Amino acid sequence: MDIHFDAIQDIFSPNLTPVSKGQGKWFCPDCRKSLDERMFFKTSRLDKFPNGLLPKCKNCTTLRVDDTEPGSFLGILKEIDVPYIPSEWRSLLQKKDARAGSILGKYVSKMKLNQFKKYKWEDTKNLVKDEEETLLSALRNENVSQTDAEQQLADLTNLKAVAPQIPMGAMVTGGQNIAALYGLTPETSKYGLSQEEINDLRKTWGPDYLEEEYYQMEQLFIDMKQSYVINDPIAVNNAKMICKMTAKMNKFLDIDDVESASKISRQLDLFIKTSNLAPQQQKDRSSSTFSISQLAFLIEKEGGFVPTYYQDKPEDEIDNMLIEMQKYTERLIRGEPAIEDLVRNQADLLKKYELPEENADLDDMFAELEEEMMGGGVDGIPDGEDE
Repeated sequence: MDIHFDAIQDIFSPNLTPVSKGQGKWFCPDCRKSLDERMFFKTSRLDKFPNGLLPKCKNCTTLRVDDTEPGSFLGILKEIDVPYIPSEWRSLLQKKDARAGSILGKYVSKMKLNQFKKYKWEDTKNLVKDEEETLLSALRNENVSQTDAEQQLADLTNLKAVAPQIPMGAMVTGGQNIAALYGLTPETSKYGLSQEEINDLRKTWGPDYLEEEYYQMEQLFIDMKQSYVINDPIAVNNAKMICKMTAKMNKFLDIDDVESASKISRQLDLFIKTSNLAPQQQKDRSSSTFSISQLAFLIEKEGGFVPTYYQDKPEDEIDNMLIEMQKYTERLIRGEPAIEDLVRNQADLLKKYELPEENADLDDMFAELEEEMMGGGVDGIPDGEDE
């Protein structure tokens, strides 16, 4: 690879910096938009960029990047202060969708992994040299001449040879899909969408999505409507928000930005629970009634009459005990063989236990005795004689 890495120039002037708008927002001087901090590449060159961010947003920085031309992106890697490792760049380039934008963002995220984060831009020259020597040594071991080995090395490291071919009719500008830059059009649609269908998608989800993202959100929304109870406008809006957050999380995963994807995942999980659209919540919700109209519908569905539920036996333990006592008493009485004679002769039985007639006036006798004893009361008691 005939590239003079020491001669790579900076692409940004020292006085060009993003302007902070507060609350994590920064102003990009190119697109003139206030964007989240995550929309800017971070750099470790704090001597040149004190705020740790490149002055332009990611979209504007990669606007004219051609993934097959190192000269279009090496200056950006130098500004970010990450090394250029040809084998890792080629690996991402081979997996790239020809219609997608630059792999620069994915590559920078990959350089944050533990095996690469120890390297800086200044290590690029040695890393490239070591990689080329390793490949040449492997080719020579196959009994290939030096000239043939160098030619095969050039073929292996040719980025244009490993890059995916652009489909016929695709409109590409500066190495990027024009649909990603200026919006989806019928000419760039992979699924043959008409302008009316594209307008409906934009009206439903917003204008700033790729066709694949529209498809993912539409499919997820259809699946949610089939699986969950989504009838009222608030539930529909919450379901759409879940679809958008899911698409956003997938976008971060595609560029290996695990940290940002994890943050979105936690927010998504919390939003799903608060919007009552978690699977367990939906299971409970689908088996219950939430309004008078639903209750009336269920009643009318069964003929308009709700039968009275009859409880043939009490559930209270005291009631059960009283019932058992009544049954026992009934069995005891009905099981007595002489019950008829006992009832007929009950008067005689009662007289048998009455007191004799001569004792009938005992109460009067006790009353006369009490009156005689109390006689004159306290004053009638004789006092002792004086000495």
